[in-house]
Amino acid sequence: MNRDEITCKRKKFRAKRERRAVEEYLTSTESLRDLSKKYGMSKSHIWNKVTTFVSEMGAKDMKKMKKTISERHPEDAPELRVKDLEKRVKKAELKAAMYDAMITMAEKELGVCIRKK
Repeated sequence: MNRDEITCKRKKFRAKRERRAVEEYLTSTESLRDLSKKYGMSKSHIWNKVTTFVSEMGAKDMKKMKKTISERHPEDAPELRVKDLEKRVKKAELKAAMYDAMITMAEKELGVCIRKK
């Protein structure tokens, strides 16, 4: 295999990865940050590919684009909603645990009861 063939295969592989990242961003509740970690690309690179794809499709508004995609796949919409809600619950639980730990530390260091009884 010569150098040009290897370069061509790499470009095709990268294009497929970019396409998958764009499709996943538009059809799921994944954030750019999560997708950048998953696909090993920067958030701005993925965002640029998403906006390029959206403009090629003729949509002017990203929210409308996401809405039309979820309308095309209505069977996926409840699952996406559940995943989004599960993420939010997990984040809220972590936040509550963090606040609880902070209050416990403050009570120990200051020797004052902060929580209501």
